Amino acid sequence: ASKYPIELAQRHYQLGVLDWARMVFSVFFKGASVSTFAARASNPNVGFVYRDVEASIEFVRRVDRCLAPFERQLAMAAGISANDSRTSPTELARSRSRSRGSR
Repeated sequence: ASKYPIELAQRHYQLGVLDWARMVFSVFFKGASVSTFAARASNPNVGFVYRDVEASIEFVRRVDRCLAPFERQLAMAAGISANDSRTSPTELARSRSRSRGSR
């Protein structure tokens, strides 16, 4: 049996969180408000991040932490400094890709 390196497991975890976030942001947070969270607050059949504002905020922070290594990787592949604070690495890479397409 081959080993499952911790780095690969971490990458798979991060990809899983990002995939879940894509669904959460597009479906469950659509139209979310304080009142929708309050309406779900006592329902144990609803996931905690869908019924507790603080849990949702922490989920967004987790998503941000999981996204950061992929943004750095994208920036490095595009030859962009990840420390450029004016624009996100993702937007810089998109901009660079658009300029290559117009040549």
